[in-house]
Amino acid sequence: MKSEGFTSFDLVDNPSFRAYVDGSDPEAVRFWTDWVAQHPDRQHDVAEATRIVRALGDYRPRGLTPDQIDAEIRQLQEKLATPVAEVRPLWHRAWLWQAAATFILAMGLLSGWWYLRQRTDSTPVADRMTNAAQPAAPPLPAPEGTAADTGPLSYRTGFGERRTVTLPDGSVVRLNANSELALASDWSPGNREVILTGEAFFQVQKQQHDGKRVKFIVRAANVAVEVLGTTFDVSTRNRKVKVVLNEGKIRLNVAQRTLDLQPGDLVEVNKSQAITLRSRIEPEEHSAWTADELVFDETPLSDIAQLIENNYGYRVAFTDPALARRRLTATVPDPSLDVLLSALEKAFSLNITRQDKTLLIQSARVSKP
Repeated sequence: MKSEGFTSFDLVDNPSFRAYVDGSDPEAVRFWTDWVAQHPDRQHDVAEATRIVRALGDYRPRGLTPDQIDAEIRQLQEKLATPVAEVRPLWHRAWLWQAAATFILAMGLLSGWWYLRQRTDSTPVADRMTNAAQPAAPPLPAPEGTAADTGPLSYRTGFGERRTVTLPDGSVVRLNANSELALASDWSPGNREVILTGEAFFQVQKQQHDGKRVKFIVRAANVAVEVLGTTFDVSTRNRKVKVVLNEGKIRLNVAQRTLDLQPGDLVEVNKSQAITLRSRIEPEEHSAWTADELVFDETPLSDIAQLIENNYGYRVAFTDPALARRRLTATVPDPSLDVLLSALEKAFSLNITRQDKTLLIQSARVSKP
């Protein structure tokens, strides 16, 4: 490979270089070790490419055997049948402090619907909104057929897949299933902007350029999220934008209005740009998927059906509309669709059958002796 005319992302795209990073090909390791020694001027690009390759390889889905799946379900059933004796704050868990260095991980079994609702602040949105001094945000690019959509600085996940990526500025992004993150075509050290479709959890690095702090902007449908350095979750699912702030401070720009979020705030913006704000929620519940968990808190089966469609690509049909109104409070400790379906079947005595890309949910028939 020539020593000029390529970037760290070209190295990432090179199969031989990736084999050198993970040590899977001795010949590639020898070649690139010699190449790096002969081109000390490219050490920065090599280091950056190595970091990206390792970040992309972080995600490893857990493959479970049928016996392991049954064990997971038995544990879930025990949790469903056992009342919660007390409520413990999340910060009492030692492992959560360790995880805070990278991602805000998921809580265990939910503490209860009533408790969470009692802690919800009903501050009117209008009291927190101000008119934006800046002009309206430029229109978002079309979701398909753009340069960012087809260029090298675009990251995608398929159904049932999650992925961790490290951006050129060092920010770390965890993409949920069926999602896409594209860097703006004019991304630069002084202009950090990305376009999100789907759901992602961000850990944004603080950055300065020419002595000034550089904002990090996430464009999600009709909402622009401005960040200086923080952790938060953004979703464009179900015809609305949802933003949950874990720590730090972010600002939303919606139709020439601004809203400053505080840790524990949840904001939803629908297509008509109507805004709903909830304060003092437990943000870790909304980022639990980054720890490969599915957390449900009095969640109707209709909402779980929508999650299955978003994350796994299956349409869900109920033979009885009353089934869609049944509610689940539990944590499923694995992102596998098989584990989720088994949990639903055993928790609610259901039969779930697959027909092509459709899941049919009906009550299990109990045969009489």
